Amino acid sequence: MFEFRGEDPEKMEITPYRDWRMVVAVFFVGLIASLVFNMYIFVGVNQDNFFRTVSKQEEVVGLNQGKLLTVLEVLNAKKTAFETLTKGSVSVVDPSL
Repeated sequence: MFEFRGEDPEKMEITPYRDWRMVVAVFFVGLIASLVFNMYIFVGVNQDNFFRTVSKQEEVVGLNQGKLLTVLEVLNAKKTAFETLTKGSVSVVDPSL
């Protein structure tokens, strides 16, 4: 629509010096951030701030005898059903014979 001094407004300007300055600046900012984080971790580990557990007073949980007995009954029923299936004969005819 508008052309200034015969230049195309859609055309990207090629500026390698600016681009390299941006790449180097981003690299050094990342490097400094990484160094700061690593020093934070290093100092924290040396002062034993990391990996420290807070001791809690745990309550002793009582065992519900009724529920335990029902679970044992169900498991024994499954065990007997499995044993009868393994000892019994196969009621399905093998089609490959």
